[in-house]
Amino acid sequence: MDISSLEFTGVPIHHIFPPEYENLGLYEYTSYFEQRFIVCIRVGQKEIKTDGMIRLHIRPDLYKIEFPQPVQGIGPVKMKKLKNMIEQKFSRSFYENVQRAGVHPEIIHGRFPRDR
Repeated sequence: MDISSLEFTGVPIHHIFPPEYENLGLYEYTSYFEQRFIVCIRVGQKEIKTDGMIRLHIRPDLYKIEFPQPVQGIGPVKMKKLKNMIEQKFSRSFYENVQRAGVHPEIIHGRFPRDR
């Protein structure tokens, strides 16, 4: 498995949480930057093109990569390997996008309904 190309789409978006949630110590409720990307993956002779998103949680300095749709032909073990490859190769360029963009669109999270 190899990454043929990765292209960032749009600009990084800054997600902001209220200070009450920031101080809980849970990375799910800390502010983060998010940017979508399109990646081409070569698995054997087959090339797969899919989209995903990369997040940089500010407080614990943690990168997280997610794919909204399951990627055909890639199981859980290869998916973990793919996420690690993307993080190692492209986290620095994502961080540079965040630094270069200057003013970011912001989304402020303020209401967290309880699951029943």
